[in-house]
Amino acid sequence: MSDALAALVRHLTLDVNLADPGRVFLAGVSMGGHGCYELAAQQPGLFSALVPVAAHLEGPAVQEVARVLRSWGLPTWAFHGVGDCCCCYEDAVELVRSLGGSAGLTTYWGGRDGQSVHSSASAVAFVEHGSQLLAWLLKQPRTCPSGRSSATTPAQASQVYARRTREWHEESWQRQGW
Repeated sequence: MSDALAALVRHLTLDVNLADPGRVFLAGVSMGGHGCYELAAQQPGLFSALVPVAAHLEGPAVQEVARVLRSWGLPTWAFHGVGDCCCCYEDAVELVRSLGGSAGLTTYWGGRDGQSVHSSASAVAFVEHGSQLLAWLLKQPRTCPSGRSSATTPAQASQVYARRTREWHEESWQRQGW
């Protein structure tokens, strides 16, 4: 699965130019947060930053994931709630600590809008911290596969995306005889 996702990301960034290859971010909530850590460790160098939310890893996977991500210095902003009944908060703290200086953890207490601590994770990360998170992500360009640093601004990336999307629609319409 990780090879297929990596191939898709590379195709969209390098072949089709729909996104800046130096600004590919990975986020996931709960089991998706687990996948976020696993995929980044299996495909090091593909992502600019990680945002695992209410994620859980245990056993030998923790040390291997931490070793790979720490060696790459992959910026990671994790979110986890104290009292999470699904994914142990203490495990999240230990994992983030083992990632080293490129990782940080935002801790929250209590659920939001009547939801459990675990179910509130996305609201905390993407609503309460959304603008700060986006600003942080945009400061995390990685080195492109060509070895040069990405210099594309968000506005330039948006223009490239709009142009490529327009070209794709025009080609589709022509193929269909519209």
